[in-house]
Amino acid sequence: MKRRFYVKTIALIVLIILCFLTIHTYNHVKIKAIRYTNNWGKHKEIGESYLNRMPLIGEIEDSILTVTFNGKNSLNYYNYNYQGNIIDKGKSTLEGFDIDEIFEIYLIRDKLVYKHKNNVYMTKYQKGIGFTKPEILLENVLGLNMNIADNKNVVSTYNKENISIYNFEDGNLEKLYQFQNKWNLKKVYFKTFSDKEYIFLVCNSNNYANEIIGGKIKNESINNLKSIDRRAIKSSETINQIYIERIDKSFFIGYTITSSGRERATTLYYKIIDSNTFQVLKDNVINDTYIDSMYQFGENVFIKSSGAYIEVFASGINTLNKYAIYPDIFKVKIDKSGEVVSTDFITYTQNYSKYPALLDIKYGRYLVWYDIKGEGYKLMLTSTNKEFVSLNSKPTSNDYKSAFLNALSSPFYAIAFVFLKGTQMLIYILAVFLPIGFIFHRFRVENEKLKGAICLFAYIVLNLILYKSTYFTENIIRFMPEFLKFYLAPYVVPLIINLISGITLYIFYSENKKRSYIAYIVFFIVVDVYFSNLLFVPFSMTKLLLK
Repeated sequence: MKRRFYVKTIALIVLIILCFLTIHTYNHVKIKAIRYTNNWGKHKEIGESYLNRMPLIGEIEDSILTVTFNGKNSLNYYNYNYQGNIIDKGKSTLEGFDIDEIFEIYLIRDKLVYKHKNNVYMTKYQKGIGFTKPEILLENVLGLNMNIADNKNVVSTYNKENISIYNFEDGNLEKLYQFQNKWNLKKVYFKTFSDKEYIFLVCNSNNYANEIIGGKIKNESINNLKSIDRRAIKSSETINQIYIERIDKSFFIGYTITSSGRERATTLYYKIIDSNTFQVLKDNVINDTYIDSMYQFGENVFIKSSGAYIEVFASGINTLNKYAIYPDIFKVKIDKSGEVVSTDFITYTQNYSKYPALLDIKYGRYLVWYDIKGEGYKLMLTSTNKEFVSLNSKPTSNDYKSAFLNALSSPFYAIAFVFLKGTQMLIYILAVFLPIGFIFHRFRVENEKLKGAICLFAYIVLNLILYKSTYFTENIIRFMPEFLKFYLAPYVVPLIINLISGITLYIFYSENKKRSYIAYIVFFIVVDVYFSNLLFVPFSMTKLLLK
């Protein structure tokens, strides 16, 4: 007996599967292209980090520099132009640098300044070389802070004896003030506003883990210090970085506290302080329950003043995005009265995003963050720069590749569901086909083609009746692309798939015309159910596929 290989039938089925894979690939490309803002360009991967430390970002000459941490004494640097294209990148190993012992580190243009043990060091980035050998800037320092005041880079330090304020310019320090240290300090902030100078001190006080006090600097002395904020921290809580920023004619003081109880949760506590009286104008919090469109509020935030508003960049899951599985980066805008006026999601990467850091310059805003990848992190970038937005608005080859890989498992899920959907269909088929078989026997219908046609017609009618309840379920419709959601879709789509299955049956029949009508009916039903599953089941599995 001659063995048959059904080459044409197999080739056609493979071709049909590829067509359905194209539909699902297109759907995943559309998912990857989802954006919740038109102001920021599509994200791109520019580097990596192996440590869970916030990336540092700064402007140098006519480009941007970002630093991440590669190991105990090693860091990664990425220098790119305003369009986001890499100019220079590499790794630097710094003598005496131990990131595990460094908690105060700042990037000021091309200078990396950090405190290690009781000394403040500086290393400089050079294109094509990396970072130079660290040199000591200051000795006998217990705490370091750097910020911009009146467009100047200000360094604030303290030790047991003194609080010192310096102007930092091109790697050189110019002492502005020195005050006697009378407190148990943790951090010093120097701020300016309307030709007035302010100092804020974070210290341990009595039973409070943190107390923030503030006052004005006048006649080279600190005047009228007032307690602004006190916070007792439980053993299960961790307080993160404190931000003190100007907002209109007031000051904003904010920080997050993460509770590591049964469910890990983070809350942003913030106050609006009058710049003259230091009275609290607004005392508020932001957490999962405060913002309707977000949950799983991230513990690491980046806070920046933009004149009359404060912008909080953080991570959280976008509840408006039905495809969101992991936290993305969003921005909360707070007005001068302390009220949240808007929440905007900036990124959607389909990965766990964290540690946002922002650079705001005349060429645009540049946001970097990490996406968790295996045992390390991908360094991601997006920007409001017009050229960046234009260059990064279309899907990339990696997007198409990733979308195809997401869709590639669809045929296997469809096979698995043939047994589930097929079992359900079998019950209905037996309920219909057994009476038809009895009629064939009762009236002695011998014409194979007639019996096959009657059975096919009965299946198609039965399929039409059951199709909506089988494939147009709430979970499938939710993730279904719009072109499949038209009103008559539950009736048109099964007929189209019946037609595709019918063509496949015809090719199968042409390769072997000697089988009974039952074999052809079974073949038609199996491929028809499989093609339907191949089209619809992956939509219900979208979140699993995205994982």
